[in-house]
Amino acid sequence: MQAEELAYARLEQVLGWVAWMACLLAVGRLIWIGALFWQAKRQERGDVGIDNLVGQLIGVVLVASSGAIAGALLS
Repeated sequence: MQAEELAYARLEQVLGWVAWMACLLAVGRLIWIGALFWQAKRQERGDVGIDNLVGQLIGVVLVASSGAIAGALLS
């Protein structure tokens, strides 16, 4: 029983690291998407990048819930 708890604790730790890295990448990607919006506004193309923003937000929600998903699968 103790080995399972240790494995679960290590899995939670790794998922925490992955979540932080994904969060940093998400912030960078949101800055990039903002730059694309700015460039599209300068060139008067208003609808460029909306699909990028929606995909980014879906990815962030999935990464944020990965710990809860793994916990539900392992319990």
